[in-house]
Amino acid sequence: MQNKILKIKHYFVYIIPLIILIVSSKLMLKGSGYAHPTPRDITLVCALYIILYASKKAYYWIGLPIAILYAIYTPIGLTFDKPTYQYFASVIATDAIEGIEFFTQIPFTHYLYAVLIIVGIFAFQKLCTKLNINYYRNKTLMIILVIIALINQSPFDYFYNIYESISKVKGEVSALHDFTKSSEWGKSTLNNNSRYDDYVLVIGESVRRDYMGVYGYPINNTPFLSRVNSTIIDGLNSAGNNTIGSLRLMLTQSDKEKLEPNYGLNLVGLAKSAGFKTYWISNQGYIGKHDTPITFIAKHADVKKFNKLGAFNSNDESDFSLIPIFQKELNAPIQKKQKDYLLYIFMVHTRTHAVEFRIMKIILLPKIGNIIISPAMLQALIKQMRSLSQFIHC
Repeated sequence: MQNKILKIKHYFVYIIPLIILIVSSKLMLKGSGYAHPTPRDITLVCALYIILYASKKAYYWIGLPIAILYAIYTPIGLTFDKPTYQYFASVIATDAIEGIEFFTQIPFTHYLYAVLIIVGIFAFQKLCTKLNINYYRNKTLMIILVIIALINQSPFDYFYNIYESISKVKGEVSALHDFTKSSEWGKSTLNNNSRYDDYVLVIGESVRRDYMGVYGYPINNTPFLSRVNSTIIDGLNSAGNNTIGSLRLMLTQSDKEKLEPNYGLNLVGLAKSAGFKTYWISNQGYIGKHDTPITFIAKHADVKKFNKLGAFNSNDESDFSLIPIFQKELNAPIQKKQKDYLLYIFMVHTRTHAVEFRIMKIILLPKIGNIIISPAMLQALIKQMRSLSQFIHC
């Protein structure tokens, strides 16, 4: 029992200097303007001082000056931010009165933290010497420190990327589940004005209508849209200032006051409630910060085709790769009892085509009798589809 107590006491004594060093290292990093230093950053500073301790001269001639420089800036770093050009320029242009006023803005506790850094660095060295602790000789400890320090560096960057990717996917899948909500439309019916069996809806982005020839722009940059038999709507504005902010409201019956979407009342669900078979063919990402909310709407479709299982920028697949998929679905055998079909194509224009936008999402609905459309740069895509007599009737 006594041996066990002595062993525990030995371990306790052994970790005290290490705890002091960890606290001092964290204060140094926070004092330099890094509000949230990572375990890896703290480990690197600790490893530096453990190695420097192997030489008394190195510790006092290298380690101590580094600590002093950190301590000098700590009150400023904790109060304001990282050292910048503007700070140093201000120091040169500041007179004595302004300098005193500046330092009086710094809380007294921040000056204490600066003192604690110096005290901690001295205490670590003195305790290690007095207790005869040589961390640099502990192979296990040094290996652990090196591994932690290299987590986000070569050669361990590979493993870190695997971990980060898995964590990100789990987070996105979890977020996708959070969006889960059953359709609240109930039973819907088509009115007597419905002239077509099949519909194609196209929604584009990254373009202003006043830069399109079809809306009067002096350059004819929309030749197909300008001559096709279509109804051009002038006055429809985006529901948000970015893609997700807009589409999650425009594709659901949203709360117009709170600007919150209602995923239980989405466009796909409405079409299905009226007896449509729904398709969603997409060159957009399946999961990702900029994709998950729209993917939830897509999940309600009867048929879902995604070129990218990751985020929207996970690969540079061309939008034109959707055409064969669309043609295949359009020409697929149809059951006699199925009269109405609805097809969504939600796509992003890739970086590899100069005529395409960096980010452009499209939604298309099957075989059309008329086109109601406003995005630019779609004529190249639609012209290729125009050869399909089932798709476009001008």
